[in-house]
Amino acid sequence: MTQNLGEFLCVGDSVCLFSVETEGFAYSLQSSSVHSHVFIYQNQDRDKPTKIPSAQACEFIVGLQNRYKLNKKFRKYKSMVANSEGTIHEDETLLRQHKMAAEAENMDNAQEQKRQLGKRVRYGEIVQLKHVFTNKYIHTCTSQTSQVDKNNMVIMLQEYNAKNAQFRILPQYKVKSEGEVVQIYDQIVFESVKSPGHFIHASSPFQIDHFTFGSEFNLGVERSGFTLIRFRKRPPTESLIYIRGGNIIRLFHKELEAYVVAEGLFEDEITEDVHFRVRVMDQHKPRTLSPPTSGNTFWVIEAEKAIFHGEIIQWEQQIRLRHMTTRKYICITAEHEVILIDSNEDPRTVFRLHSVINERDEIRFESYCRIEHVLTGSWLHALKDEEYIRKQFRNEESCNDQSLKGLRVSSAPVKRVTGSSESQYDDAFTIQRVEDENIREFNYVAGMVPFLQNLIKDAMDELQHFMIVENLPSKERQKLMRNLRVIDLLVKILQFPLDGVADEHAIILVFKEAYEILYTYMIGKSRKNALYFAKYIEFFQTQFTQKGGIGLNVAQMIVELIRDKRKIVDRISHHQIDEFVGLLQSTQNYRFLDLLHVLCVCDDIAIPNNQVYIVQKWMLDKPRGIFLTARGQDINKQPNILYITTDDAKTWSALHDFVNPEHEEYEKDKHDFLLHQLDLFIALCKGRNDFAINIITKESRFLTWEETFLALRSSILPDAIRAKYCDITTNLFVDIGNNYSVLAYPNICFVYDYVGSKDEEKSAGDFIMKELVAIFPVLRDWIAEFLSENLCMYASEIGHNMLIEQVLRLLYFLVKFGYYMDSEDVDNLLPPLLNLLDGRHDYPFPAKDKGYNKEEKKKVHAYQMTARFEKTKETEAISRAKFQVLEVLDLLLTYQRNLRLQSFVGKFKIAEQLEGEGKTSIMTPLLYDTFNPHDQSKKAIGVQKKVNKELNDMFKLSALFDLEFLTKVLMDLSMYKDNKMVLKSMTIMNKLYSTKSCMFNIGSQAQILLTQDSARVHREVLKNMPVLRRLSNAKLDDLQIKMMGSILDDLAEFCHLPMTPDEPHPMNQNILISNGVLDVLFTILEQDIDPKLMSVYGGMADIFKKSFYLLKLLARENFSVQYKIMERLDIMLNVKVVESDLAIALKEVFNGNQFTCLKITQKQIQKIVTRIAELQEKAPEFLDLLGMVVKVSGLNLTLKRNQAYVMKYIMQSYRRVAFVLDMSREERVTILTDPGEIARLRYYISLLDLLAACAEGENMFIESLCQTILPIDDLLMVLNSDKVDNVFKKPFLKCLHHVYMKTGDTKMDTGASELSHFE
Repeated sequence: MTQNLGEFLCVGDSVCLFSVETEGFAYSLQSSSVHSHVFIYQNQDRDKPTKIPSAQACEFIVGLQNRYKLNKKFRKYKSMVANSEGTIHEDETLLRQHKMAAEAENMDNAQEQKRQLGKRVRYGEIVQLKHVFTNKYIHTCTSQTSQVDKNNMVIMLQEYNAKNAQFRILPQYKVKSEGEVVQIYDQIVFESVKSPGHFIHASSPFQIDHFTFGSEFNLGVERSGFTLIRFRKRPPTESLIYIRGGNIIRLFHKELEAYVVAEGLFEDEITEDVHFRVRVMDQHKPRTLSPPTSGNTFWVIEAEKAIFHGEIIQWEQQIRLRHMTTRKYICITAEHEVILIDSNEDPRTVFRLHSVINERDEIRFESYCRIEHVLTGSWLHALKDEEYIRKQFRNEESCNDQSLKGLRVSSAPVKRVTGSSESQYDDAFTIQRVEDENIREFNYVAGMVPFLQNLIKDAMDELQHFMIVENLPSKERQKLMRNLRVIDLLVKILQFPLDGVADEHAIILVFKEAYEILYTYMIGKSRKNALYFAKYIEFFQTQFTQKGGIGLNVAQMIVELIRDKRKIVDRISHHQIDEFVGLLQSTQNYRFLDLLHVLCVCDDIAIPNNQVYIVQKWMLDKPRGIFLTARGQDINKQPNILYITTDDAKTWSALHDFVNPEHEEYEKDKHDFLLHQLDLFIALCKGRNDFAINIITKESRFLTWEETFLALRSSILPDAIRAKYCDITTNLFVDIGNNYSVLAYPNICFVYDYVGSKDEEKSAGDFIMKELVAIFPVLRDWIAEFLSENLCMYASEIGHNMLIEQVLRLLYFLVKFGYYMDSEDVDNLLPPLLNLLDGRHDYPFPAKDKGYNKEEKKKVHAYQMTARFEKTKETEAISRAKFQVLEVLDLLLTYQRNLRLQSFVGKFKIAEQLEGEGKTSIMTPLLYDTFNPHDQSKKAIGVQKKVNKELNDMFKLSALFDLEFLTKVLMDLSMYKDNKMVLKSMTIMNKLYSTKSCMFNIGSQAQILLTQDSARVHREVLKNMPVLRRLSNAKLDDLQIKMMGSILDDLAEFCHLPMTPDEPHPMNQNILISNGVLDVLFTILEQDIDPKLMSVYGGMADIFKKSFYLLKLLARENFSVQYKIMERLDIMLNVKVVESDLAIALKEVFNGNQFTCLKITQKQIQKIVTRIAELQEKAPEFLDLLGMVVKVSGLNLTLKRNQAYVMKYIMQSYRRVAFVLDMSREERVTILTDPGEIARLRYYISLLDLLAACAEGENMFIESLCQTILPIDDLLMVLNSDKVDNVFKKPFLKCLHHVYMKTGDTKMDTGASELSHFE
């Protein structure tokens, strides 16, 4: 450090303050605003200090004084608005103005600091010290005294600028005077500008907390001297590309595509040792294209000479690597094990970085390096073939995989790391920079850990708010809670026993705050957050009955834990559901309704087994605590009024009084319970669960159609309640039974006899059973009346806008199911829909009887010009309603396209019939291939004009929309700050303007079915497809699995000629493809099945097998299907459980298709080899698949590119892929001769076939590899053996021929000359 002696202190320098009195460095390790004191270590070496948890905790940036008054005004006004009652528009306007002024002041401060950067600091100048770890300034506090020196004031860290943060820098001794330049290693004092004559002082040592002993920073009249130690100079912008001591980096293994990671928490155990976590870049997963934000990948690079050496690191300079979450140093033992240790004095922690590419001496970010261990001379090396076994699963035999504890947080592959005595060519690491924002967020959570370790409650609320950014959960910040094991610390707090403790009330409050943090951690759809936390579910189930209302906090948190997490939902047992139902009935709290809700629906997919079980336990076995409703006329009360009972029909209350907050008997808890009970009814019936629908609406009559419709049209009920009942109407009475979409999917198969006749529409809807014959007329009339009364929307009426949204959603389903197929019905629908869609008809609030006054008109004008586009609670309700209108318009555009397509096909039939009668029509020339649309002769142009006129007349006659008006409305919608609606409006715009080309494109794919057999197949497919589509992404029960399996079997029969499964039926293939079978199959196969829960997913395995069989039949000799499968190959290769069927189906994609063989990528070949390594003899068909890829069957064409890739990845995973070749000769002979080894025999034969195919084509490099792993003696031994069946000798003979006989180098010494037939 003496190299800095005599250098000057400059603005922007990072320094450390070494206390002369205590002989220790000033530091702060806590980021909480409540616990933000600065402390000083004791008895440290100034030049080479030890036991520094984080260098950033001792680092301060020297800056000039900042302006602060506008920020102070903003904070003051913000506090005043927050504490004021009501929401005043003027207050919000002034608040925005104050905020803008404060932001401008911050920008001015930043510019001034940048301008003064590098300026020498002189004694007597005013400076500010910014703490790097917390990103806060040192402040004097004038209202709080020191913990130790009661006559002194405390010093704290605060994130804002103020006069309290300004200090005058002065020399401690008179050898220097004001005006002189401050030098490094000067002994200085800091005088407060806010309190002149008071100086920063180091207190006497004391026990700071349970873990720390030291001194406190405070402000008093006594001076304490500090030595300035420079950590680093403020680097100029051009030198930020270089790595400096103290920089935080990631180490990325380029070849393996993996990061060096470890897991654990400082001052605690190491959860996982150092290993590699593979993160392969995948274009289909955008998050993999950017570096990880996990704190487990963060490492600090420290110069070996001192932890506070922050200058540029050079190649081959001795350094240490410190893990951020554990604060331990990586080292390599004499046995070449890579571990983490605490001490930075241990010589085993010293490494050197060696450049892969010769560069300048300084190390840049993103450079390639190899990492050498100085003491042993070994190199950091990745064991690509060896999986790292996590500590949690090292005793996996005793771990029940189906339990919640068996859940894996991450499915990413992890590899072992070791020390290699030799430098490996492929062990090149990229040194990646960690972004400043990620560092700040990491330090914030790390600064919360000491407080949690001391069981202090004050900062819990602050930590909870830290995870929410702009009212949305931040996954990156939640992840840090996991990385730094804050979650585990909170669980340890919650495991503290409550019974018999002093201050029980205070402990309960701590527990509730802890549960609030855990609840905030679970908000959002982070799968890893939930899987990490799932291991504690069994503990939390014991906490439901805790005193002080803690059970409700537990329930709220577990709801967020389970919500949309399929792996967790599938592991919830019936015994646990019994407990939840019991708690619901005993507590009557809506949070337990939510708990049952999230078990019924997961990611908008119904879980029928849970739905049925909950209905049985809650509604049938012991129906207790369910709120019931009834019409007045049914219980001898006022007719056409809905009544509710909460005590099993003992007493009844009018529903409009029950939900009215102004009513004297109103109870909010019961109101909430009703709303959440209605939500649970919807969840129980989701996915058309006939059992639940029948129990709720008919058998037990918990909620009948008459009650629902009465509530829906009752104007005395609040609009929000009516909206809920409208949602129930949709889910319990409309989206049920055999109602299937007739518009969502185009019908491009036409039976010739029906084209142009009245039977055409009937043929398309033959199998759509009208379930709503009785209630549709009533609904249609009410919807028409409702829409005619609501031609505009008011932002202030949020509940009414919610009702409009739900009515439009109900209309969407009715249109989708074909109940509005008459053109007259459609014409009646459009005007009110377009009125609601047009944002120019929206108002901020309703007008009074006399209309808007002058002031109100100004507000209306301002709202319509700008405010309606902003995203607020009020405009969000309007946006959702407009989105539903767009959904209906989308269906109507499809309806318009279908009408045009039918008319278009009909014109050709008429032309053909007239041609047969010797007559002609305008469309007759288009029947022949000789028609040339580009012919410019006079006669041809005349024909073309007639055709264009005919088609234009057809388009005009069938047009539903005014193009110009709808365009203006859609462009207006694009101005809203609602991404979902903007995207939908632009999609509708595209569909509107491309409707003609879209119809022609679909028409070009149309199938005209002439024969009775084709028409029969089409009818069967048309009948089965709605069921298949509905079940394709559902969680199936046993009956649905049986139904779906039967449909797939029937479809498979259509795809081949009768009694000959190997011969495809091209016409039937095209009929199935035209009806969208391929998309349905892909949807089925993209479902995520947990292989560990085959007791739950056993039936789905059969569905997957049948789906792959059908996919194979569709792909056979059908290039268009093969190309579509090829586009989804990455997704297909991820399918689990039925791997053999997957490989067999994929073989059809490459069978005789040179294009697909050439299109397969390097990554996809690697993925196939990886699957082979995982499955081995369980799925030898993958080896046959690679055989198809390296050699195009039928063409006898070998592809050298594919051969090279296959051999490359086989050699990388040689131990697992070619494990049979590593066996002894006796074991291999046993495989060939023992009938009990049929699985390994199949794998052995397929592997040899693949190696022979790779060696074919005289590729010298591959031949030499094969000669190494397939000695000629072994091949000849098998060929000459009498024990081995001749059938099994064929692949050995192929290997002998392609590897040793027909080689790329005829002069190569292969040993062939020693064979007898060469003599």
